[in-house]
Amino acid sequence: MSPSTIRRKVQEEIAMIPDEKIAKLFDLVHHFRRRSRPSENAERIMSLAGSWADMPEEEYASFVSEIEARRHRAGTRRRSRGTGFD
Repeated sequence: MSPSTIRRKVQEEIAMIPDEKIAKLFDLVHHFRRRSRPSENAERIMSLAGSWADMPEEEYASFVSEIEARRHRAGTRRRSRGTGFD
């Protein structure tokens, strides 16, 4: 099926959705559309690519160790608060 045919069929299906369900459908479609486009921050994020390439090996190792320690502390705090999923 062509995209225009599919779009028409989707519109026909939407027209048959009960009014009390249309807000949920809107949320779903809106969320799907937003997730399918590239991140608005992608350019800013990618500008950081390679930022650590010139860092001396010892400094890089220290940096990585600090990140691992912070992640561990953050994970420990989350576990101590509990997740609420049982």
